[in-house]
Amino acid sequence: MTELEKQFAVNYYRWAQREFQREVENDFPLLSRLRCRFSLRVYEFMLSLPPDQRRIFALARVKHSNPEATEVCGELITETEREMLRAYQNKSVVEYPAVGAVHYGGPSKREQEIEGAIRKKELRAQHSNKAFRATVLARVTQGLRGTPEVDQLEGIKHVAQADDWTITTSIGLKGKFPMRYTQYLKAREGLSLETSFHRWMGIMGDTYWDLLTTDATEEATEQLVSLCARFISEGPRLLPEVLR
Repeated sequence: MTELEKQFAVNYYRWAQREFQREVENDFPLLSRLRCRFSLRVYEFMLSLPPDQRRIFALARVKHSNPEATEVCGELITETEREMLRAYQNKSVVEYPAVGAVHYGGPSKREQEIEGAIRKKELRAQHSNKAFRATVLARVTQGLRGTPEVDQLEGIKHVAQADDWTITTSIGLKGKFPMRYTQYLKAREGLSLETSFHRWMGIMGDTYWDLLTTDATEEATEQLVSLCARFISEGPRLLPEVLR
């Protein structure tokens, strides 16, 4: 890695740490409400931990997703953090000194409630139909500066740029999930980054809403726009100063 790449990686790593800590300190406003089974599983798992250990698990997830930055900073994953990650990954009862036994047995309760309500027809799953795509496009157009484009697969592409950087937001509205997004930051000197809420939380790559129901469409769309706008605003600040 070049010095600029190292600085960029560390800036993103520190920012991701702060973002996850904000989630913890504010009682998980996104993890608890985002209609994705993996967000809800991480949220439920964290609730199973003593309050003073939730911060450790949050930092462990961010470390796990940013190995190059942790190496540069000399902040490698500790054995306690590694055991927490195993506990979540294995979804089993795991003993470790700092926490004791952590019970995590599969799908979250909220996940099961939503899927059960869909089976009973108490809730309706949101599918990516023409009306849904039009609603998302209208809200994205209103919430993000510039004019987004609709691609051949009826997804949405939005580009924000300055002289030294470009952030491309890609929103998928077809396929297995009714809505998903990821963002790409590119700058001079070959610097690039692919990210989304799930990625900066160390959960997975794209952020998607696979448990979306019609009653939650408006809230989900607001979450999407808010998350995209947040990184468009804050992403350029993560670049090394000479490239801003």
